[in-house]
Amino acid sequence: MATEDTPAGTTSVNTTPSGLGKARLALAISAGKLAGASGRFFRIGGGTSLPGMIARRIDPNILKSVVGASTAEKIVITGSNGKTTTARMTATIADYAGQRVSHNRTGSNMLQGVTSVAVNFADMFGRLDSDVLLFEIDEGTIPLAVPEIQPDVVLITNIFRDQLDRYGELYSVAKALDKMLESLPETSTILLNGNDPQVANFGQNAKAQRLFFGLETTEVGTPVPEQSADIIRCIHCQEDLLYEVAYMSHLGLYRCPNCGYTLPKLDFAATAVQLAPDGEGPSHVKIRTPQGEIKLDIPLPGVHNVCGDRQHSPGLWTPGENTGGRPDHLPGFCEKPHLIQPYAATD
Repeated sequence: MATEDTPAGTTSVNTTPSGLGKARLALAISAGKLAGASGRFFRIGGGTSLPGMIARRIDPNILKSVVGASTAEKIVITGSNGKTTTARMTATIADYAGQRVSHNRTGSNMLQGVTSVAVNFADMFGRLDSDVLLFEIDEGTIPLAVPEIQPDVVLITNIFRDQLDRYGELYSVAKALDKMLESLPETSTILLNGNDPQVANFGQNAKAQRLFFGLETTEVGTPVPEQSADIIRCIHCQEDLLYEVAYMSHLGLYRCPNCGYTLPKLDFAATAVQLAPDGEGPSHVKIRTPQGEIKLDIPLPGVHNVCGDRQHSPGLWTPGENTGGRPDHLPGFCEKPHLIQPYAATD
């Protein structure tokens, strides 16, 4: 529930405990911080998951209490591939824009690692001095984490067959993610990779607003998906999908010749891509957004990095002039990055 001090456009739920609950929360945070510091001192792991694990043993509601009491923008990034790169780029852009970011930067993305963000960045009373709470979360963990975080933005990069020993078949993971999206309130925003036939179908019954991002060019890619592609049939009628171009595995410009299922209209689209001819230099990308066009220079070679780069543009970028003094590893970003706010997708 938003309070009078809550900035417009943000959501905050008053979950701050009182009485014995406050003491329990303080003890959990203190123990978690001590465990993390001890782990780093004695070089027992990286101290990234241990704080959250210890804190949750003392107070199972610590993540919900700390995050729920914060008015910061809450962004969750998940998917099989590209989570860490997308989250780190997003954090760098937000930091450059003067936003205070709390983020599980080390990539510890299970529930303990996500809880460690609350432990490491909060003070002893559970208060976070942050403008952005950025969580990279494992696709199998996110159905458990989202009810505790109540994110403003959820971004899904893609779905591949990944760690089947833990998660089972690809479609079982997809079903769990889709159900999670349906639980989001209408004040949330869902960002989906339109180039992934499975991901683009998520959230059909969701109350939250859906926006799509992806590549929309034939300058890169191959005429057909590689034989090892995870999804080559229509998820609705099982007919083989036809591709105008395949960018990476099953990601591309697709349509079903039987039922008509096709790539959705992209709200954020890379419309022109120029890869380095030597395969080692930067890539030049033009991105169409509802607010205008931006041009980016991506220092990493390859179409897979273009796919990764345009994933974070919906969340934090707005048109503007390129400026000097920007981080060397993120050249070409814009002057006034901002956190995404819900708006009507254009027809």
